[in-house]
Amino acid sequence: LEILELIQCALVEPHFEQRVQGALTWAAAQPRGKRGQAMRTRVSEILVEICRCHLSEYGLGRGRRGLGVLLNAIRKHEDDAGVFQLASDLEMLLHCARGSLFGMNIFRQGALVYVSGLAGEPTLEGAAGVLEGFEPRRRRWRVRLLGEGGTRLIGEE
Repeated sequence: LEILELIQCALVEPHFEQRVQGALTWAAAQPRGKRGQAMRTRVSEILVEICRCHLSEYGLGRGRRGLGVLLNAIRKHEDDAGVFQLASDLEMLLHCARGSLFGMNIFRQGALVYVSGLAGEPTLEGAAGVLEGFEPRRRRWRVRLLGEGGTRLIGEE
């Protein structure tokens, strides 16, 4: 958690906020289909800069290799609510899609979700709900719909 908190503190400094904005501008100028990878590349460069001294201090290695070790170590603790929340906050500060940088599964019990693309129930489009549990045999999440009342089984798609 400590290294995630250090990264979070650094990202709110004006210098890094400007770097992230610059990365967004640069990524937006890339061809469609390459923007996401372009942004991840720039974000990795920013994270390596922020973590440079901490990576070695924690024995993780140097540069991108050390960052990769750090990301894998964080991913192993995704079930820890504090680690998951900090990682999600960092992805937001870096303008990355949730779960894309740290590779964490964003579908988890208690997560707030919005229903989208249910062909059989178009009235639920955009409805908010909370994931209550996963039913592996059906490969569906039990979602408690907010405001609507009741629950539905809905796939991750």
